Amino acid sequence: MKKIFLIILTAFAITSCGNDWLDVAEPHNGSVTPNIMYADEAAVTNAIVGSIDLMKEYYYDRHVTVGYRFYYLGLDFMGNDIVSNPGQWWTYEAQWHPLISSATGYQSSYYWAMFYEVINDVNTKIAGIQECSLSDSFKAASIAELKAIRAYSYFNLARVFQFSYAHAGENAPCVPLYTTPTTADTKGNDRASMKEVFTLIMEDLNEAVNTLDESRAAIFRINKNVALLWRANVNLEMQNWSAAAADAKAARAGYTLMNSKTYRSTGFNDINGAGEWIWGFPIQSDQAMGYASLFSHVDIFRKQNGYKNFFINETFVSKFSASDMRNVFIDVSYAFPSWGKWGAAKFQDNADACGDYGMHRASEMYLVEAEALVQSGKEADGHAVLFELQSHRDPLAVKSGNTGDKLIEEILLERRKELYGEIGTEFFDLKRYNKPLVRDGNHPISAKITVPAGDGRWLFQIPQSEYDRNPNISTQNKR
Repeated sequence: MKKIFLIILTAFAITSCGNDWLDVAEPHNGSVTPNIMYADEAAVTNAIVGSIDLMKEYYYDRHVTVGYRFYYLGLDFMGNDIVSNPGQWWTYEAQWHPLISSATGYQSSYYWAMFYEVINDVNTKIAGIQECSLSDSFKAASIAELKAIRAYSYFNLARVFQFSYAHAGENAPCVPLYTTPTTADTKGNDRASMKEVFTLIMEDLNEAVNTLDESRAAIFRINKNVALLWRANVNLEMQNWSAAAADAKAARAGYTLMNSKTYRSTGFNDINGAGEWIWGFPIQSDQAMGYASLFSHVDIFRKQNGYKNFFINETFVSKFSASDMRNVFIDVSYAFPSWGKWGAAKFQDNADACGDYGMHRASEMYLVEAEALVQSGKEADGHAVLFELQSHRDPLAVKSGNTGDKLIEEILLERRKELYGEIGTEFFDLKRYNKPLVRDGNHPISAKITVPAGDGRWLFQIPQSEYDRNPNISTQNKR
């Protein structure tokens, strides 16, 4: 694995009322005992927030390698619905170029370094909290939150470095597993099997769901709803249909779907105000990254300067009815070449030249529940859940007569319509169902590609740096 030194981290805590940042030091050499380092609940809380903060760090010297939110955005550009400016960032993602996914590709290295840094940071804090002298209940909740983060990180590693759970098979090599802190002297592990990786993921999430409750200090913290949401997605990936449906329904309990006014204004830059967001990262104006920020890429209408390279495929635009609140597409062909025919006002920068990074919403859970119910044989129930979302988004929606595979296709299309630009939905769904990517519409010629189902390009390769440092890695993904 990438050798991660246990250094003194500067962690940042956001208070529940004002999003103020606190500096926190972490132990790095064993000279500071857990009872001193984690002397009170505030210190442990700050340590957990430090782990969460790592999930939105800037990695390497690229504007496309910024935390978990950009991990998802890059995969959205690998689908068919989003079109990238061929002269800007995300060009290589759109082209499925080896520069992103080969053993020396920058995304392969970014994913590996980022997820394993978070995992090692979490493992270090779990070990420290286990040895401190705080109350058992507080320690259990703190460790459960950290284990949920570890599970989420391993899940996202597994989804890019191997095919889907159902199609790769339990014995396929996935990624190395680490549940204790590592140092520069740690002997690296070989790739664990898919079964071993997903077993740990489920053990961690089960502990989080069974230990945490719905309360939390701020929306970026991991509570029971977030753990249920992550477990719902893992169960969906594993085709544990009944469990996925139950988790999804429980995860969205207490969250409301945003109305048309909110969707078309602040719904995707103010995650505390929309009421639909289950988890995300509030971003203050002094934390905005200017040209490197999320909204610099995805809001092509922003007044501030930026890259503005998030365009929409004309074939995708045609899937939305005129009465659908999500139909926020604007013809920009007068200002751009043919690949820039449509822009989307879904992600709008706010007045502070920044916006929150929303990660997961309740609407996603409606769609997980609908798909899982249909796949588990409860077709009428699944169709009803799907239409509950559809009729909320479009007051003129008419319930389809689809059944069987056609109903699943309808749900997958609805997932694309609801979640584009958010969590890599189209890429992951094609991979889950082992389908090809077939580009059409107004993609530039350089990105007008077809990638067959099962093609090696669906896999990111293990970084060469891992092979250089870890002699125990025995297999590489073939391209």
